[in-house]
Amino acid sequence: MPISVQGQFPGDGAFRMKPRIRKKVRVALLLAALVAFFAGTYVATALLFESNTNLSLLARKVDSNFSATLSAAEASPLEVRKNYVRKHNGTLSWEQIEVVVTLDESQSMYSLSKSLQHGLDIPATTVREERRSRGALHKELQLSVYFDDLPIYQMLLRQKHIVSIPKEEVEEQRPKVALIVDDVGYDVRRALELLNLRRPMTISIFPQLKHSRHIAEVAHEMGYEIMLHLPMESGRHLRRNPGFISPDMNDKTLRWMLEKDFESIPHVAGVNNHQGSKMTCDRQAMMRVMTYLAEQNMYFIDSRTTSESVAYQVARSFGVRAAENDIFLDNEKNIEYIKGRLELLMEEAEHKGKAIGICHVHPATMQALQDMFSIMDERGIELVYASQLVN
Repeated sequence: MPISVQGQFPGDGAFRMKPRIRKKVRVALLLAALVAFFAGTYVATALLFESNTNLSLLARKVDSNFSATLSAAEASPLEVRKNYVRKHNGTLSWEQIEVVVTLDESQSMYSLSKSLQHGLDIPATTVREERRSRGALHKELQLSVYFDDLPIYQMLLRQKHIVSIPKEEVEEQRPKVALIVDDVGYDVRRALELLNLRRPMTISIFPQLKHSRHIAEVAHEMGYEIMLHLPMESGRHLRRNPGFISPDMNDKTLRWMLEKDFESIPHVAGVNNHQGSKMTCDRQAMMRVMTYLAEQNMYFIDSRTTSESVAYQVARSFGVRAAENDIFLDNEKNIEYIKGRLELLMEEAEHKGKAIGICHVHPATMQALQDMFSIMDERGIELVYASQLVN
């Protein structure tokens, strides 16, 4: 038998709740909302407390880790000062630990910094290193540890006094690095920025450009060594610079172009190749070039744009003083990348006693060089001109 229910659906007589029941429902809903609010507040507060606690705890873990590394490295600081600084970021609040470690002159800040960073095994933390100099006899290196871009720990390595090594005692033992700066000649402003670094470097200038002669004159007056950056046939469809030479030139044309190149740049001591991956593999072509360089008493640096180059061997067979590039430093225009390449160059010099690196006139390169010069000094590496490393 069908069941009939009336008054429960619209259009069939709306159901009317009794006043007392409506009041109880409202109270129940209000209580539920209050419970949800306080529960959410409690959870948020608990999470915030946990985040704050975790950041402070992470700072203490980093401190313990660094302290263990210092002990393992047998570092004997003259002084260690530790400070706890309250940090705030939005709703977060934590204690950052700041440590100042003063080292004596016998210890290497650079090596110690590497050990500290390699020994840090706490996940999701990053370390940023900043080197700075406080006058000729004071250096500082700061390690800042971050968790999710929040600073939780700082260690400042400070060296009050660095004893300079008497040059006459270790001249032959010090690793030597020659920096060749290529592609100079197009931009006077950048060239002057480079020269204002005021460190021994060999400036390799393109021939037959508007500013080539002026830059060479200024660089020579400031004590830099001048090199001719000789454009050679690459075998690829690349732009040909003025003063370009090719294996296809006959002897007369080749000699004429070389003479024009040398006339455009004063004070030239040597030559290195720009591009040239085709020409430097051509023994006959390089024999003609080396004949001319031998007549001019020039040295030659093989830039090694290809591993198949025979330029160095041909130069030596013609009695031309010569050497080969070890490392291109700035294939990527990124400061950290270039600093990493400079580190490889220093390691090469420390291993072999000498090394040659080629870089270019670029803001990132100049900044990386400026950052790394103090590291070279600290490691006892001597910057020299390319002419000092040729055979």
